[in-house]
Amino acid sequence: RNSDDVTVVAAVFDRNGNYVEGKQQLLKLRLRGETLAGLEQRPPETLKSTFNLSPGTYLVRLVVRSAEGGALTTTSGSVEIP
Repeated sequence: RNSDDVTVVAAVFDRNGNYVEGKQQLLKLRLRGETLAGLEQRPPETLKSTFNLSPGTYLVRLVVRSAEGGALTTTSGSVEIP
């Protein structure tokens, strides 16, 4: 089996850059060789997190880290809660 633990952290910041809330999830991958070879043809995995936020504009930052290779990637986006 091909094993890796992928840590996903989502953090929410208000319009002033103050930390509001965050969540961490662990995705444990234990894939057979055939499954790993066919991953590019499958839709991506989806992880869901729910935050209770007041109306306003927020910055959401997502950080993903692979335990096996130590690879790290981040992305950020603005979200408007009506």
